[in-house]
Amino acid sequence: MKKKQMIILSKRVLIILVIFVLPFLWLSSPVYAEREKIGVLFITVGETEDYDAGWSVQFFNNLWDVYDKGWLAGGTLDGGRCYTGIHYANEAEAFMCGVPEGTPIDQFCQPYTGPYPINSLDAYDPPPWGDDDFRLNCLYYPDVYNPPNVYYPLYFGAFWTNDPASSGIGIADFVEVVNFSRMNRYYRFPDYKNYNMKTLLKWWYGNEAPGYSPDSPELINVKDALEALYPEYEFIYRHGTEGYMENKDVYGAPAYNPESTETAVEELVAAGVTKIIVADCYAAFSNTTHFGHEWYENGQPVSVLPGKTFKQCVEDLTDGKGPATQADLDAYLADKPWIMHEDHPFPLIKKFVENLDPALVCCL
Repeated sequence: MKKKQMIILSKRVLIILVIFVLPFLWLSSPVYAEREKIGVLFITVGETEDYDAGWSVQFFNNLWDVYDKGWLAGGTLDGGRCYTGIHYANEAEAFMCGVPEGTPIDQFCQPYTGPYPINSLDAYDPPPWGDDDFRLNCLYYPDVYNPPNVYYPLYFGAFWTNDPASSGIGIADFVEVVNFSRMNRYYRFPDYKNYNMKTLLKWWYGNEAPGYSPDSPELINVKDALEALYPEYEFIYRHGTEGYMENKDVYGAPAYNPESTETAVEELVAAGVTKIIVADCYAAFSNTTHFGHEWYENGQPVSVLPGKTFKQCVEDLTDGKGPATQADLDAYLADKPWIMHEDHPFPLIKKFVENLDPALVCCL
């Protein structure tokens, strides 16, 4: 009897021991150990599903390097006191903006009701046609008979007002013309929406694509494939676009945007990731548009020439690419100084990360 009681007691002790010790064994095992957090930042052009004039500003600023000097006159990069583009709303613009046809509207769908006249661009041409305001205050050019290349899209793309209180002051006039074109393009889309971003979100996240209902069966997607290949890591996902890179408003002033790439990076860092992988999705691209002038991939410089960055390529007068003489190089750098080449997606993402956590590995 005593021996039987001892056996029962031993079993109880063993059960209690298992109850208290086993959880610690589980937690210390490789299966249950805390996994390393890896940030995944998807980045794309990312034009908005619904028409939004604000998307164009930072997107075209990122392309500043590839345009002639003055192409973005009126904005933060090329400067100039330029104008606000006005359209007398056609059928498409009237529908998109919810106004009667013929209403004078700006790129933000706001009717213009100010006191200044709405003119064709030739009202600001050199005399005797106009008052020479465009040449003297918006974009100077020395030969009055040879306006810059950007003049013609501005001339045929909109009417203009030089009202200093109007919405386009501080935004590149070319961007305003583009936005009227985008407005008409959205009118021709199914449901008046651009579904490119939906396609990308489904490709990235599958049924976890934010803002969209799940599919049955679920579509093949990057998230599921990545997690199946590397179960030992915990992946934290965010996405950003070239149109909303920085937390700035359309005039370049600081402004929080929950949809910006900068906000996405802040959330990844706050989540405690140890590194960030940037995955881009472009039909076509160049180092000029999103890698910037001094970018390295796996330690190798990126440009049209192997073994050189874009900056090194431009400054080498003997490689058959870019400026061929010192005078050409000096002229290029006068128009496009290197300090102005930093506002590109990949360098910007790296700068966001370094400002938040210099030790964090970024942009793999």
